[in-house]
Amino acid sequence: MKEKGSKNYFIVFIDPKGTEHTEAYRKIYGFKEVFEGKPFFPYDGFNIKVKLFCKPSDQALAEKEYKEYWPDNIQKILEAI
Repeated sequence: MKEKGSKNYFIVFIDPKGTEHTEAYRKIYGFKEVFEGKPFFPYDGFNIKVKLFCKPSDQALAEKEYKEYWPDNIQKILEAI
């Protein structure tokens, strides 16, 4: 997704497996190691920001430290980017 008239691009990953699979926590850990803490990645004159979300079957099942990755509606995803 590109902001109109801007050099900012957003790459949004949405994992459809949600909280049903414990592997999601490993994916989040890896994502945090690579992408979090950086405002953006410069590439070829553009600013790239990467976000990760998991599709929740029930957000209440997510561990507390990972709840931000399981938004309960699309509006929360749009606000995050």
